[in-house]
Amino acid sequence: MPEYKIYMQKNRKLPIVEPESEAGKIEMAYLSSLYRDLYEQDEAEATGKQNEYQDTFDSADIEMDKDILRLINTACKSERPSRALDLVNSLRLSE
Repeated sequence: MPEYKIYMQKNRKLPIVEPESEAGKIEMAYLSSLYRDLYEQDEAEATGKQNEYQDTFDSADIEMDKDILRLINTACKSERPSRALDLVNSLRLSE
């Protein structure tokens, strides 16, 4: 995958309610991966290279699902079943 230095060089922070908590750190990693993946997919589509990078996109989906599963685990431990159910809908499951 080509490196998009302009995009990657900026250290952006997303608005997370508790950025220092375990869940906040996982959410930050997930959202960063999600936005980066969406950006890279748009770039690949614009250049007609979707097939060339499909394995990379699939790997990114798997990593994002792992983050979601960690968040579901944290929600279950915190006895927040509604949060866990909301997170289940976010799973990409290698669409």
